[in-house]
Amino acid sequence: MPEFVSQLEDVDLDSALDDAARLVARARKVLANGELAMSARPLLFGESGVYPQFVAEAKGCRFADTTGRVYIDWVMGWGSVLLGYRRPEIEDAIRKQLEATPTLTLPHRLEVEVADQIVKMVPCAEMVGFGKNGSDAVTAAVRLARTITERDVVLQFGYHGFHDWFAAGDPAICGIPAVAGGLVHRFRYNDLAALEALFDQHRGKVAAVVMEPFQCELPKDGFLEKVRDLTHRNDALLIFDEMITGFRVARGGAQELTGAVPDLACFGKALANGMPLSAFVGPRELMRNADSVGVDMGCRGETLSLASAKAALDIYAAEPIVERVAEVGRAVKAGIEDAAEREGVPLRLAGHPARLELEFDDHGRLPRRAALGLFVQGCMERGIVTNGLIFPSAAHDGDAIEATIAAAREALRIVALAAKGRTHTLPPPFGPSTVGFLESAEIADGNLVISGWILPRGGPPDSVEIVDSRGRLTAAAMGLRPDVARAYPTIPNANQCGWSARMPVPSSAPGATWTLRARRAGSIVYRGRLVGGLRSYKRSFPRELGDGHVVEF
Repeated sequence: MPEFVSQLEDVDLDSALDDAARLVARARKVLANGELAMSARPLLFGESGVYPQFVAEAKGCRFADTTGRVYIDWVMGWGSVLLGYRRPEIEDAIRKQLEATPTLTLPHRLEVEVADQIVKMVPCAEMVGFGKNGSDAVTAAVRLARTITERDVVLQFGYHGFHDWFAAGDPAICGIPAVAGGLVHRFRYNDLAALEALFDQHRGKVAAVVMEPFQCELPKDGFLEKVRDLTHRNDALLIFDEMITGFRVARGGAQELTGAVPDLACFGKALANGMPLSAFVGPRELMRNADSVGVDMGCRGETLSLASAKAALDIYAAEPIVERVAEVGRAVKAGIEDAAEREGVPLRLAGHPARLELEFDDHGRLPRRAALGLFVQGCMERGIVTNGLIFPSAAHDGDAIEATIAAAREALRIVALAAKGRTHTLPPPFGPSTVGFLESAEIADGNLVISGWILPRGGPPDSVEIVDSRGRLTAAAMGLRPDVARAYPTIPNANQCGWSARMPVPSSAPGATWTLRARRAGSIVYRGRLVGGLRSYKRSFPRELGDGHVVEF
């Protein structure tokens, strides 16, 4: 086990799973936007424990969750941690800068030094303005373009943050004044005719074209240059959003890689190796108007992030990071695509080798989105974290690549079997599933009183038991459920699935957890977590039980 998680080796799994479940429940109570972050992670329990919910430690390309399990990470802070977690030079720079404190009344010399480094590295940069995240930087560039051109319409491709100018184009986002709508229009990538049509539709009104230089689809020959020329013919500015491509596909970003130099560009993520810092850059004749667009914030000049950026930029300039990252990406791509071909699964890893995306086709009985979900879940079961994106870093070593390809082979086998309808040969959560309902759960007179029915893995259990956080076990009373048998006539003896239990509640009732287990022939065939509510924990309700779900009450 890696050195950085040595202190987690002796973690008691049951206790750790309880803690993880409690933390999930607390997050849902107190984090207003916690579901956005947590929706990317399943809340299931697998054979080896709970899927990762919260990171305890990270180093290189690996992290340990709060249960002590170690994962190889291919999301890497959404592409931010290009050098890997806890790179020594980055940590040393931050530690040293602590002596000056993070936020000061006057600018620190680091602002000038980091700006100098960016100007030397990025083709379009002569001046630099700083922000804290990508939304800040792109919003500043859009305001600047509107100021210079005295126009309002923006044509865009890609994702550019949460600020109103861009989010107004998404009808699912609430709270944006209606007047902000109608000013931003999306165009299809590699389709110059579609962009020309938008310029014609909004003739004389377009301030800027804002685009990610590429995502998983790479530019056709001359596409970016043609976009720039078309934009200039219409007296608008071209803005590259290089949050992902910056320092990753080339030291100076996609503009250096492709030779298509925009008017303005925006950087973040890898700029400070995951510390909160972004920048919008451009030639002096445009950037001299930057003060007029009102982009400022109390922590704009925060020095720890600037120190991290200075150290990261030094490394990008001195070491073949771009080359190493691309090499890692090519190795992973080749290994996974070879495994997919062997299993007969239509899968490709699209994009630049430094930023890859898993693309499945519909396959047999399996739609492409379901295939991706099975693959991601299969990888996670085997200690590999991806959400469909692969962000190689300089820290991904040979062992990480080899383990990832091995896990992908097993996950692709699951996809292949599911596409053929052979899920009965697979273990949960891929094969025969658990059906059941928790019908009543309440804490009364110092006892947990709970009842329901359960058919784990296609049949009734021999026994059901409840285990509290102190390890005390209570066997449930089994009962007959003819109503369930009528609902599931194809399951033999389905009427033998009812259960109920009563057990003392620990003194730390708010946030208390219990493990619900069902056994058949002595083996555990279902395991899930029950989490008592933190504010009110007396409630009766029907709640469906899926394989290993966390259930709150």
